Amino acid sequence: MSKRKNIVIVMPCYKEEASLPHTMAEIDSVRSTMLHGYDVDVLLVNDGSPDNTQVVIESIAKKYSYVYYRQFSKNVGHQSALRAGLNASTAYDAVIMMDADLQHPPKLIPKMVAEWEKGSKIVQMLRNDSHEDVGAIRYFVGKLYYWLINTISDIKLEYGASDFRLIDQSVTITVASSKENNLFLRGYFSWLPVSRTAISYAPSKRVAGASNYTLKKLLQLSYNSILQFSEKPLRISVSIGMFMSALSFLYGIYIVFSHFFGTTTVSGWASLMTITLFCFGINFILIGIIGHYLGHATGLLKQRPEYVIAKEKLHLKE
Repeated sequence: MSKRKNIVIVMPCYKEEASLPHTMAEIDSVRSTMLHGYDVDVLLVNDGSPDNTQVVIESIAKKYSYVYYRQFSKNVGHQSALRAGLNASTAYDAVIMMDADLQHPPKLIPKMVAEWEKGSKIVQMLRNDSHEDVGAIRYFVGKLYYWLINTISDIKLEYGASDFRLIDQSVTITVASSKENNLFLRGYFSWLPVSRTAISYAPSKRVAGASNYTLKKLLQLSYNSILQFSEKPLRISVSIGMFMSALSFLYGIYIVFSHFFGTTTVSGWASLMTITLFCFGINFILIGIIGHYLGHATGLLKQRPEYVIAKEKLHLKE
């Protein structure tokens, strides 16, 4: 008789007190159909929610014996909450990451598990929506987000590739053993050279509340992905510097030529100041880009904790 496989569903939670009971009811229903072949746990990671999310989580953990939790001392972000869940789940055969607002439909879990059983180390869910579904502005911002990442970074993300996925235990261990802080997980999983399958899905409507992923957070994700997975901005900085140096050299030749052979040698103060200020501005931009990379590298060397656990209840499997 083959050993039953252990699966854990990791869900970051931030201000999800209204949606969690609905989400857990659906997960419990799906879980009951899988009990013949799998042991399925749920790990809720409270990302420092300022509302009653933790109270609801503890109430759910008492109701469902297979539910565990970790609570951060303060809000540090969705990616860190996922990382905390993965760090506590290395003993499981597979980890399923999904949001707690039901936009990632629990009914797709058996389909994800089936693809994993076929040999895929990563089963990536691709959100299939249109501008009518999410609104023209958010749809445009989403397209711009994926275009920016794919253009500037060294990874390639498919449109709709969010943090709804299943990963094999080998992948979980790889992520948990990484020394990088504030890891951009979407990019990391795209970068890993392992077998993968993509499944398209239609997102469900959010059961309660509003999305916590603002434009500011999307821009922060883009920023982190570029710092962690690309040196293109540095190469662009070198190219701009060489271009500006070439222009300066040509302009110097022009000044010398005008002095000896031109009809006028009087320089315009406005044009001189414009060129000077423009060059200074470019220099400050390039220094700023280099400074961001140095700051990121320094942060990695410090190895400060990415999050601090205030309270937790875990099922540590043998």
